[in-house]
Amino acid sequence: MPTTSRAARDAKSRRPRSAGRRSASYRRDSGEAWRDVLGDGPWDPWRTHLAERTAPRPLAELTHSDESPLLWAVPEGCSEVTRRVLNSAADIHHADGHALVEFAGWMEQDVASSGGGDDRAADFGLTRLAWAHALGRLATVMNAAAWRGAMRRLLAAVEESAAIPLDYDPLGRLLLGGELPWTLAWQFPELEECRRLSDPAAAALSEGLIELLDGEGVLHARHWHRLRPLLALWTRCGLMAGEARRDCFTRDARQQYQWLVQHSALLSRPDGGQLLSPGDEGRWSEPLFETALRLADDKAAERLARVVLPLAGKQKSARTRGKAPPAAIDSEWARVGLLRPAATADSPRLIATYADRRLRAELTNRDEVVFSGAWDPHIEVDRRQPAAEGDWEEVCWQSDADVDYLELQLNLAGGWRVQRHMLLARKDGFLFVADAVLGKTPASISYRCTTPLMKGVAFLEDAETRDGMLEGKRKLAVAMPLALPEWRSDRRIGSLTSSAAGLELTMSGEGTALFAPLFFDLTKRRFKKDRTWRRLTVAETLQICRPDAAVGYRVQAGKEQWMFYRSLAPAANRTLLGQNFSSEFVAARFNPNGYAEELISIISEE
Repeated sequence: MPTTSRAARDAKSRRPRSAGRRSASYRRDSGEAWRDVLGDGPWDPWRTHLAERTAPRPLAELTHSDESPLLWAVPEGCSEVTRRVLNSAADIHHADGHALVEFAGWMEQDVASSGGGDDRAADFGLTRLAWAHALGRLATVMNAAAWRGAMRRLLAAVEESAAIPLDYDPLGRLLLGGELPWTLAWQFPELEECRRLSDPAAAALSEGLIELLDGEGVLHARHWHRLRPLLALWTRCGLMAGEARRDCFTRDARQQYQWLVQHSALLSRPDGGQLLSPGDEGRWSEPLFETALRLADDKAAERLARVVLPLAGKQKSARTRGKAPPAAIDSEWARVGLLRPAATADSPRLIATYADRRLRAELTNRDEVVFSGAWDPHIEVDRRQPAAEGDWEEVCWQSDADVDYLELQLNLAGGWRVQRHMLLARKDGFLFVADAVLGKTPASISYRCTTPLMKGVAFLEDAETRDGMLEGKRKLAVAMPLALPEWRSDRRIGSLTSSAAGLELTMSGEGTALFAPLFFDLTKRRFKKDRTWRRLTVAETLQICRPDAAVGYRVQAGKEQWMFYRSLAPAANRTLLGQNFSSEFVAARFNPNGYAEELISIISEE
């Protein structure tokens, strides 16, 4: 008996099954009879065949919902014409003769147009997809020349899609080079011109999953606004593949799809919308997720989604049917970090994306978005803004029983750099955010960072102190600027105020470094408790450290207290509250006996 190497077996198993592997009767029906349909073959028998055939079923009938899959996650920038075409195509199988004639007229005008420079935008791909789903039904009202012309234009769009770079326009490339040919092969398996598209379409769809995701199902931050539209695209193709009993994903790509579904659930707001994606493309669609979970066929993803998403029949606890997967996500390749203490619907969550020199973030607490949007600091050194050199880079990630912690760094001109600390305490229920501005030579440093509050969220300043409540439909968080004096009467150093752009923290200082921390208390039971904070004295060899060498802070809310320490000069053995520290950064809680228990300690590798 001949043997096959493991590598050869793996390579073979990863190839999509051919669309031609059907029954003998299917091959006879789809062979000679319709060979010249797109040429000079007879038109009336083909049109009659399309009107009488029972397969494939309309895409909308393949789900357990009244919402057509064509309407899942339509991108925000799509035109009204595209939306109208998608809505009409979604209902094409119930349209009367007048509606079919009108729809056919739209299609003939659209597919005959060149489209100009936006041919590869989502509008172009989605309208072609709509025509592909409608073309079989429209044969009843179109003449042979018009129908054949429309089909040839769709086939040409597939061929031209190879020129679209996947990393530049992934949605356009996969709509035209993946979903469109897969749809044509599914809709018209009788035609050789369409049937032979299935293998290259499956290869394109699988390539997209493998190249655009980080190996564990996380989409690169550069394409963040396309996460739900891409999920919808791959899900529609999987839906058609299941109906036709064909594969559209390789084994590796299918694994990526399963992880994508799981992570898409974690990367959602309490209302089901996508984090950091407020437009239509990120809106909640229960049919999309129900279908994606069914196609993923993954118990971990199913269990997670039933807990964190507003699905019908959701579970009350992640422990109902086994242990839930980790809730936090870190992908240095994708430039995405999700700080999330638990896989529960009411868990606070902070997401940060940091691609293309832009830092964006969103905080959700108590079922509301607190802030969302651009979160880059504005820094001036001796009244000049040093330019960014490169992109934000991850320098530290830690997720354990106490904290989720992400630290990023951006290099600036002149040897300056800024390090962003983000720490979400799991049990203690607070978010600590700080920027460390670091240089090599003394200078005058000015710092400003605006936290982009969500519409409807206001910062209610305390009358006498610099802290305040962030409040939307309910109280969401208490904000405390730890580096600023607590009392408003002390106007030194900087301010924390509400502006049209959000919550604005400003600071200034002299030296080689500046540290700008913000403490957000996210725990409801402490909102009405007395709170205070103090800057602490840090000493080294019995000398008080300058504020550009090391800083420490103590925060109290009710009876609970925490401490934060940051070394801004080269690490050394320093003293704070009678304890010695040689780390670069420390966050700790005080236990009832007054001792500091470390939540996290970061040691510099420099």
